[in-house]
Amino acid sequence: MISKLAFYPARQRGAAALPIIMILMIIMLVLASAGMDDTVMQERMAGNLRDREAAFQAAEAALREGEEWVQGNQATALANPELTALDARTWDGATTPAPTGSRAGIYATSSELQLNSAPVFYAGPPVLLWANAGVEVGIETPRYLYPVIARGVGGTDNAVVVLRTFFEPN
Repeated sequence: MISKLAFYPARQRGAAALPIIMILMIIMLVLASAGMDDTVMQERMAGNLRDREAAFQAAEAALREGEEWVQGNQATALANPELTALDARTWDGATTPAPTGSRAGIYATSSELQLNSAPVFYAGPPVLLWANAGVEVGIETPRYLYPVIARGVGGTDNAVVVLRTFFEPN
């Protein structure tokens, strides 16, 4: 014989738990989605920082290469007064040609940085300064400072670093 108690809805309690469980699942889904958005944003920021640091390191290496070129070729640079100054804000290092008679060079780094293009440098004409050479007043010697501009690109074209320094060879 079948019991009559099995057919009464008052004894079934699972139907009330279903909406509560569904609401909790929706809340967990929203929290998980927000956490994933935050993780994706942090991943993008870390990638952009890595890209910018690679561009900075490439530009720094090219800057040092330009300073070494000035150190070894100071007489050549002094003998060419027709050198023209270069505006680092408009120089892209790739398509814009360097000024006539200038020294523009490419410094190739290792492929470990995975750069989008090779870093480049430009050594400009010297700037003449006068400085006291000794204790006596009126004795001045010329000092030449050379502007060296370097441009580095990271893993994408969006990360570009341009560095400029004035180098005095010894």
